Amino acid sequence: MSIPDDTPGPHPDRAQAWQRVAELFDELVTESPETRDAVLSQAGISSEVRAWLDKLLAAHDRDQTIMIDRQITELVQQLMPGSKIMQDAEAFYERRFGPWQALDEIGRGGMGLVLHGKRADGQFDKRVAIKLLGPTRVGAELEQQLRQELRLLARLSHPAIAQVLDGGVADDGVPYLVMEYVDGVPITQFCDEQGLDLAQRLALFYRVAEAVSYCHRQLVIHGDIKPDNVLVNADGQVKLLDFGIANRLSESRDQDDDRDQTQRWCSPAYAAPERLEGAPPSVAEDVYALGAVLYELLSGGRIRSTSNITRVATQQSVPSEPIPASAMAVRRVQPSQRVRKLKGDLDRILVHALRDAPDQRYAGVDALVADLRNWQQQVPISLRTSETGYRLSRWLRRNRTLAAASSLVALALVVGLAAALWQANRAQQAAALAEQNAERATAAQTTAEQALARADQINRFLLDLFQAPISGLPPDELPTTRQIIDQGIASARDPAVGPPELRAEFLMSLAEILSARLQLDETEQLLNEIEQMVTLDDLPELALRHAVISADLARYRYQLDQAESKLQYAVELYKQHAPDDIRRLEMQRNLARVWRMKEQWDRAEQVLMDTQSEVQQREDGEPLALRIAGDLAIIAGSTGRHELALERFEQILGMKLALEHTPASIATTEVNIARLEEMLLRYDDAVNRYQSVIDRLDPYNEVPRGPRAVALTGLSKIARIRGQFELAEHRVHQALQEWARVRNLDRPEDDFLFYTYRAPLLAEQGRYAEAAELLDQGISIMLHSEEPAPRRIGQQLAKRARYWCMAGQFEKAESSLTAAREYEVEQVQTSIDDAIATCAFERSDIAPDPGWVPLELIEQTLAQTSDVSQAVRLELLRAELLMQTGQLDQGAELINRAEQRLLQVQVLTTHPLWQKIARLKSSG
Repeated sequence: MSIPDDTPGPHPDRAQAWQRVAELFDELVTESPETRDAVLSQAGISSEVRAWLDKLLAAHDRDQTIMIDRQITELVQQLMPGSKIMQDAEAFYERRFGPWQALDEIGRGGMGLVLHGKRADGQFDKRVAIKLLGPTRVGAELEQQLRQELRLLARLSHPAIAQVLDGGVADDGVPYLVMEYVDGVPITQFCDEQGLDLAQRLALFYRVAEAVSYCHRQLVIHGDIKPDNVLVNADGQVKLLDFGIANRLSESRDQDDDRDQTQRWCSPAYAAPERLEGAPPSVAEDVYALGAVLYELLSGGRIRSTSNITRVATQQSVPSEPIPASAMAVRRVQPSQRVRKLKGDLDRILVHALRDAPDQRYAGVDALVADLRNWQQQVPISLRTSETGYRLSRWLRRNRTLAAASSLVALALVVGLAAALWQANRAQQAAALAEQNAERATAAQTTAEQALARADQINRFLLDLFQAPISGLPPDELPTTRQIIDQGIASARDPAVGPPELRAEFLMSLAEILSARLQLDETEQLLNEIEQMVTLDDLPELALRHAVISADLARYRYQLDQAESKLQYAVELYKQHAPDDIRRLEMQRNLARVWRMKEQWDRAEQVLMDTQSEVQQREDGEPLALRIAGDLAIIAGSTGRHELALERFEQILGMKLALEHTPASIATTEVNIARLEEMLLRYDDAVNRYQSVIDRLDPYNEVPRGPRAVALTGLSKIARIRGQFELAEHRVHQALQEWARVRNLDRPEDDFLFYTYRAPLLAEQGRYAEAAELLDQGISIMLHSEEPAPRRIGQQLAKRARYWCMAGQFEKAESSLTAAREYEVEQVQTSIDDAIATCAFERSDIAPDPGWVPLELIEQTLAQTSDVSQAVRLELLRAELLMQTGQLDQGAELINRAEQRLLQVQVLTTHPLWQKIARLKSSG
């Protein structure tokens, strides 16, 4: 697609038009679809240009890199002088170029038009790619230079370079190039589709870099290195395309507009700044482009955003150096292991390759590759060889032995060592302060020496743990984390290892590991052993750690009453023994979370506010302050202050992105934003947020994730409300599977959520008896569990009563209502009122009364559930009662309001509620 133009040659009006197109994209890229439509309708552009802009904006919204590149390439072409080749591609089909015949189009790029081709003289059968090197025809002088360049390129022989077979100038002056046809995909696409890890991606990159280095030695510069010019076939063979000739042709053309001509032959997404400024191709530019491709391979994102690329293409600006690759990898939700590897030396290598100034980059491709290989081999990279500490750390990484088997175990055991050193330091301080009392000073000094001795014992235990042989494990094989933990537990249980206090320290460190990995039963067993091994009252630091883990176990198991008492004990213990320790504040925050789960909102909010005040005065409090801010936002939302909560969560999300939090952490905040959008009836925004959570966590499907379960649940609910019942069923099935994984259940049917989430979906379709029976089972599980809050149990009882009434089972409904009335919570009363109204309506022996469904009940239901379908159901119920009592106008008004609600949230016309509206209208 291009702006219509029948006249060959340069056209300033066309270039100006496409300049406006690029500016429009930059203006609209962050706007909503509604805003975009309004701006474009006033822009005065053709339908073809509008279609092109829509394609680019859609590709940007869906993050379709390949489609974006194609659209940007077309933009660059349209900004350059006119090309009859590009406008009349079909005119070249079946044309002869020397002994070769062109077939159909393969694609378009900076070099011009690319066609399939074959040998036309019948000497042999070979598929080729024929490139027509527009935009202008060449004269005799340039034709001679072209033939010289072709001879040079034909001599290039490397397994990773697509072979140049032929070339020249056709009779009508069109230059062409015949190359080996490569049936492959861009290197970035290949790596993503094959799921290659970092090492495998580097291995492919090395082959590309070796090909570029080879050509540099042959005095050939590429000048347009990008993923589309690096293809990988199904066998994993790399082929580099489009070497050199386009750049040499551009250098010989009109020198009056040097920048236009050089930019014509490079991709603005990967070209070096000096190239974009008009400098000719160089080794330094190829190094930069290789760095840009490597950056994308490793981080998942490009060095320039789509907006920046359009600015470059329209000569508005030259972008500065990109953000670190590790930060980009976090944004692109790359595996956490890859993010960790990118941080440090790999970030430095990429930054150096992508310096704005050519003389500040690697001197050549080989220097770049050498540093990459040094990094892989744990050898100091050239950029940091003068750093003594860094050189030592590289040496340690290369020469570490069994300690490398489990950094997690080492870290946890060092906690024990740190605790011992902390106690030694405290004891030494006490000795210094007690110099005036010889007896106390001597005792304090003795305590310090004992603590230091214990630290030394912990250190020896740690070393022995890694060095001791493991039964059944070959001597040349590293043990797993689990094997080391098991060996550590066995050693700590052995009285010969040391006194009980020391062995209790070992077991505590191992219990902390198992707790973090949610091995709850094993953790509890170790805690019990520690209590039997020592008297915790005599060991304050150990007692603190024991209290923290005990409280965590209760929280993880949703034993809220136990968690509350254990956390209160832990807080008091910290106040007594370590009041300045930040873990005291963490325990206070956890206590507030338990109260929040028990819906004791005021109590939770007050503790959080008090804790936040303390945290904000600490230099080490930023992470905890962020978590408390999230808790306060949740409480604001749970108590009806939705806009305030949404504002707070948006701020928290921005902070997390800036601090490069983990995908799971970011997804948690996005889930809360989505739930608030849902409460505000912004269903489309909520769906987009929920989908963002699922996409963000997609690379981590093997790990159960609470945010993913919540997102799937939210999507199911919105689909149900809108009448998309098949989609809702699919989503609720996914949600229940994920909830079972999160809650460590053998099957979804063991969870009350299986019943409470599926029941409304059946009821919405009129299957009331089935819905009530499902809730029977769910409520039974809830009553035997400590997790569900009273509100939730009461609501389900009232909902079950309503379903039974709609199924005509009034006795069962009355029994359920009686049970629901035992829960004196506002939200439960709303559900009870709903059930009473529905039951009264369904009974034929009671005179109708609109007062059964007061307007307040409708608004309360909507505010508490954000479920438009339930609010509309009540509105239509009241409307029918009004009409039955002769109040037709009031009934019609309610029907119209219900209709507007359904339209607002895009409820499908196949939803039963629409059928009821039609029935009421016809009867009125």
